[in-house]
Amino acid sequence: MKINTTNIKFTSIKTKSSILKNSNPITISIPTDKADKVSTLNGVTPNLIHSLDSANIHILIQSILNYKNNTGNKINLYTINDCFASTPNTMHEIEHLVRKSFADIYFGNKTYIYVMHENFVNQIKSFTNVFVDEKQQEYVLIDDKQRIILLYL
Repeated sequence: MKINTTNIKFTSIKTKSSILKNSNPITISIPTDKADKVSTLNGVTPNLIHSLDSANIHILIQSILNYKNNTGNKINLYTINDCFASTPNTMHEIEHLVRKSFADIYFGNKTYIYVMHENFVNQIKSFTNVFVDEKQQEYVLIDDKQRIILLYL
């Protein structure tokens, strides 16, 4: 899956009503054709964290379905972002399954994080030239300033 995120720069125009003489001026933001690089870069980490929270919910739901299939017991789940609720009689199971879901993402072999990293590296490799330095580390050139990012595989 290829993900693109770009924030657009806006230009502001102040205007005042010609009909209402005593009104305050208002500011209108108009989009430009330019990308807001700072805003886009500042959004990368929060978007990544949000996607990890979302992945946790997906893994949790699969765990709840497996739990129901194995035990025959139904678990109600209510969630808003990374907050979870259930009926009192199943909160112990929810707590256990939430912890297990987080462990599945962050620990062990072929975890969600590891697979996501592999996918990012493969996407980068598909769009640019990859070089190898004297230590056999792969890297890509980002811009004309020869800025280098090493991709540790």
